[in-house]
Amino acid sequence: MKTLKRNQTTIYYAKYISASDVTITDEWGNVLETGEKASAYTEPTPFDLVVSPASGVTAEEMFGDLSKYDRILFTADKTCEINENSRIWVKASPEAPHDYVVKKVSESMNFIAYAISRVEVS
Repeated sequence: MKTLKRNQTTIYYAKYISASDVTITDEWGNVLETGEKASAYTEPTPFDLVVSPASGVTAEEMFGDLSKYDRILFTADKTCEINENSRIWVKASPEAPHDYVVKKVSESMNFIAYAISRVEVS
């Protein structure tokens, strides 16, 4: 019942690919390594699943003591590639910065639940 087609919303997600070293070029053309890492992600991919507010005893038990999440995503599609390193667009368009990140994944026999937390990205 949690994953009825009529309750599904299209969200977008981007999977983490890798981290690479950040380099800058100074005014003389020298390439300098900053020591920082930049993350690379796939292009945002649409996916239909149920988006619900994070409230209730079921959600708290499902994710244990994790209390720093804002919403829960549910899907019965076991081929869903969203993981704890994914970026999520729930209310934002995929051209804008992502508005959620995945905090925890909980898989059962019938569905997968994702605890997501809102982020402010400029």
